[in-house]
Amino acid sequence: MRVTFYGVILTFSIYLSVALISVAMFGSQVQSVILTDLGEAKTPNGKSFWEGYVTQIAFMILIACHIPFIFFSGKEGLLIILDEYDRKSISNALWHKL
Repeated sequence: MRVTFYGVILTFSIYLSVALISVAMFGSQVQSVILTDLGEAKTPNGKSFWEGYVTQIAFMILIACHIPFIFFSGKEGLLIILDEYDRKSISNALWHKL
């Protein structure tokens, strides 16, 4: 429960920081894909903004935190399919209940 709460706080803070940085950097010129805007933004002397790098790193952390949950459901489904094919444990349990 506590890990989920920290994950929600992390996700909220990353999205809030991206929104604030985007509004500060682009104002009303923001397009629908903000990461493209952040990647292409340049200072007057031609260098990239440091905020763009920070935001891209924050999104990498956010995606890395979501990957285990995505793979867990796929792995669980695959193991259930293999178990049903090999031992038919779910089918047998349901047959005995009927």
